[in-house]
Amino acid sequence: MNLRDESNCAIFIEDARAVSIEDAAKRLGLCFTSHRHEHPQPCPHCGGTDTFAFSTAKNKWNCRAGGIGGQDGIGMAAHCEGLDLHRREAFLEACSIVLARPMPNETDWEAPDKRAARRQRLE
Repeated sequence: MNLRDESNCAIFIEDARAVSIEDAAKRLGLCFTSHRHEHPQPCPHCGGTDTFAFSTAKNKWNCRAGGIGGQDGIGMAAHCEGLDLHRREAFLEACSIVLARPMPNETDWEAPDKRAARRQRLE
């Protein structure tokens, strides 16, 4: 595996972090209400009537029923889809959702010894 292949996953994650709440909401199929920037609705994960909302102006989302919120599409996708961001596979799945791209292959992940060697080369 060359250095370019090793960086594919890092680029995939950085691309996902750059996705706005608005774009993530579109990819998740969330409702854009008649309110200008605030979009309250039932939570796709927890239910309720208006427990979930996202703001395209503030680039934030919030679920009052689940007591969670954030400022990125990855977290919003994970909450809406019931994914545990503490698990690598679930984190990558949330990234995949907001990017509307498939997850990178396992072979694209950088092994710990390769990561240490890359960091040493960079220093």
